[in-house]
Amino acid sequence: SEVKLATSNSIKRYVDAQLTAQDLDTAGDSGTGSIDLDSQSLSITGATGITTAASGQGISVDLDDTSVTPGS
Repeated sequence: SEVKLATSNSIKRYVDAQLTAQDLDTAGDSGTGSIDLDSQSLSITGATGITTAASGQGISVDLDDTSVTPGS
């Protein structure tokens, strides 16, 4: 209503509804994806010679240079 203040419950319902509608679009060298921010998480995994680590809001990707053969 224009004449009444919103309650904390109505504000929470509004914010929750907005978050449910949000997603994160992703793209890689091959393919695309989408993560529902309300219920899913993004997974980044390494393969041979590649390790990944997450901390806080950051993700690090490390390449073990002993597993790489220089091109000729």
